Amino acid sequence: ARFDVVLDCVGGDDYWERGQALLVDGGVYVTLVGPHRYGGDVAEATVGSALGDQLQSGIRRGLGLLGAGKKYTVVTPSMARGADLITLAKLVA
Repeated sequence: ARFDVVLDCVGGDDYWERGQALLVDGGVYVTLVGPHRYGGDVAEATVGSALGDQLQSGIRRGLGLLGAGKKYTVVTPSMARGADLITLAKLVA
């Protein structure tokens, strides 16, 4: 089966790789975590790794916007900001 949206709550490059095959053309991969798996080793987190994650996410998003890959969005909803949850709801609706 193929879907319009894949919602990733775990993170990790392996989920991104597998998730692309589940998307229809024009589908969107939405991750709440990003390229590193949730619950990973905190000792590995550095400023450099955070910048690398942002760069990797930006490249994936850019390629998707250019039509050179599947659409990719990182959403970090906050219970304190209702607008974040509205954005997430629109992406998966």
